[in-house]
Amino acid sequence: MIFVEEMNPYRVDLLVCVGATVKDIRQYAKKRKFKKDLVTFIDEHPDTFELEQSIGRALWVPEEKFAGIMLKPFVDAWEYWECLIHELHHIVEFISTDRSFEKENEAKAYLIEFLFHTIRRKLQGLESIR
Repeated sequence: MIFVEEMNPYRVDLLVCVGATVKDIRQYAKKRKFKKDLVTFIDEHPDTFELEQSIGRALWVPEEKFAGIMLKPFVDAWEYWECLIHELHHIVEFISTDRSFEKENEAKAYLIEFLFHTIRRKLQGLESIR
């Protein structure tokens, strides 16, 4: 499962990849017409998009304004949800620094809450994926 979660008003899209291979992610990026440089970045850094021992990984490529989360296949378990929250924290820290609201703790908390809520609903199949 791969989908984009919009982070308005920050004008950054979060690419959420769940149980996806590097090939799947590259095809999705190409199909969705992400910046060509993102497909090139995937080609040059494929291991960045692979998970071996961890459940998830957050990725921020500042020059592309690209944010991504890679997660192992979905499992409705506390360890999975804790990993999602952990990776979302990294993403929000990256975005808040880039968009100059790093000292706005309440804004960051609301963004984590929003992202967790919308992504959780999609993972649990409670909301259709765009």
